[in-house]
Amino acid sequence: MKLVDNIMDIALAVSCNDIVSINYSALRSVAALMKDNPLEEKQVDEHKIKKALTVDSRLGRELVLKELVSDAVNYCYWIFDSGVRPNGAGSTMMRQLLEQSFDARLAMNSRLDLVAQLRKFHKRMMISRFPLMDKRREHLYALARPLMVYGASNVSAHQTSNTVAHIVVRDIALGIPMDQMLDFLISEVDGYGDDPFLKRAFLFFIQLNRVFGIYEEEVQKLPVPVDYQVPKMLNHYQILDYSEELAAKIDQGVHLPENGPEEMAIRAATMIACRDLGDITGWSAADVDGWFFTRRNETGQNFHLTITSNY
Repeated sequence: MKLVDNIMDIALAVSCNDIVSINYSALRSVAALMKDNPLEEKQVDEHKIKKALTVDSRLGRELVLKELVSDAVNYCYWIFDSGVRPNGAGSTMMRQLLEQSFDARLAMNSRLDLVAQLRKFHKRMMISRFPLMDKRREHLYALARPLMVYGASNVSAHQTSNTVAHIVVRDIALGIPMDQMLDFLISEVDGYGDDPFLKRAFLFFIQLNRVFGIYEEEVQKLPVPVDYQVPKMLNHYQILDYSEELAAKIDQGVHLPENGPEEMAIRAATMIACRDLGDITGWSAADVDGWFFTRRNETGQNFHLTITSNY
């Protein structure tokens, strides 16, 4: 998992500033709180129960494809403020539109069928006035792109009959190691590799693990998939301390430039803090992420705003 180590190296390098700092006294206190109050699913079963559904079944492959499509466009639902969402656009609505318009069974047949289903889904999101639709369209249709195979000289190339999405589904069903799948995803699917912290790429595999119980060992090594709710909660629990200037911007709803020093500092410190919480509790990044996310409504304070396709 050299790629994961590289991401943490980036986070450590970015965090060396005075914009965001980690309060380790608060971190240790919250770690104790987490162990005393685990997620409900962890209380029921400390060891993940393997699902009867298998990833290599027909229905399993369809669910992998649907999760891939969902993950490709699952970002940035607010415009200016989280409370201003045309027609209630959000992750829940996006998944509802996916269920209503995308037939994974048909989409598995061929590239033409995949494109037809993606068009239906894209149209539903357009009608529902989702933001950043130019990016969503780009990221959706990247899934239907035929894979280019290069010759030994890396000059000549030809298209295979398989699309990127079909190859992802096939290779996951075949049990290809996650580090190889990560490499493929971020290099072949538009929108995954341009995020310095690869949030959606990591989240895709965390989601697959939640459904199928696969990649157990690898998922334990992944960093937390950082967007805006988790750092909000880390700040609420006084684990993350923001500079006065940054705190004022967040309180006033000022947009932080994508990949700017403040936005990057928040994400980097969040990854480091969640890693350290995982080390103390013995939890995976997915468990740490889930614990904070389920408590996101404990506070009415603002989270930081950034217009990006990485969240």
